[in-house]
Order: sequence, then structure tokens, then C-alpha cells
Amino acid sequence: MRGGKAKTNAMDAMCRTRSQPSCFALHEASNQRRWWNRHKRRELTIDAEHENDEGETFSLADALATSEASPFDCAVRAEVRERVAAALSALPEAFRKVVVLREIEGCGYEEIAEILQLNVGTVKSRLTRGRACLRAALSQSGPAQSQAAVQNPATTTALPTVTA
Repeated sequence: MRGGKAKTNAMDAMCRTRSQPSCFALHEASNQRRWWNRHKRRELTIDAEHENDEGETFSLADALATSEASPFDCAVRAEVRERVAAALSALPEAFRKVVVLREIEGCGYEEIAEILQLNVGTVKSRLTRGRACLRAALSQSGPAQSQAAVQNPATTTALPTVTA
């Protein structure tokens, strides 16, 4: 330890001139600093840059965490995508067209009315009913049950189906 004896002698000289509690506090602070230098200085942070034998720098954080989705997240998204696709395909065509144009394509009410040659009120009504059927289908536990709920929404909701 560099200058350890000189620091100790200086602390002892100060302790002779001060009261006992301040001497204790001085030694305690010195011990904490000494502990920090021995232990914490050796720790590596995950974000610290390191250099390998070839001279390339890298960070442990880059090796451990990626911005990509985990395999579990990918599987969950695929399952949800399949359930939504199955529920959409089971919707009556009149509802499906409006829901797809609004929710997937991002069209406005007037634009949907113009594309499908319907009144804006009819578009809003079909969208509301289509969303309700889709919600009922997706709230069921499995894809087979969701298709049955969409084909027969009277069992799950009070809204009747309308065919175009």
C-alpha cells in the first residue's frame, strides 16, 4: 500500500490532538476508503469497453443483451397473429371488409364509405359490430372456439350478424 505508514502516522497525530469520537470517525472513514480501493475498484461494469487479443473493443452488455425479441416473444406474437387472422377470416364479409380497412389499412370513415360505396353511418355500425364480434372471438380460450364465436355471435354478444 502506498504511503500507508505515513497516512497512519498522520492520523495518529491528529487523534492525539482531537477527542476520541472524532478519532473513531476518522479511522472509520479511512477503513471504508481502504475497503473500496481493495474490492470495488476491481469490479467490472457491464457497459465498460474491453479489448480482446486482436485489439477489437467490445462491451459485455452488447454480448448479453440484444434489441431483438426473445424466442418466447416471437412465439407469443406468432400465436396472437394466428388467432387474429383466424378470427378475421371467420367474420362475416361485410364486417371483415370494414374492420380490415379501418384497423389494418388505417382508412378513415369517409374513405371506407367511398371504397365500399356505403353510407358513413353504415360503415360506423359495421365497424362497431365487427369489432364486437372480433373481441368476442379473441376473448375465447382457443382458436377453434373463437371461430365458433364469430360464426355465432348471438351466443357471446347481443349483437346480431348482418350479411351484405
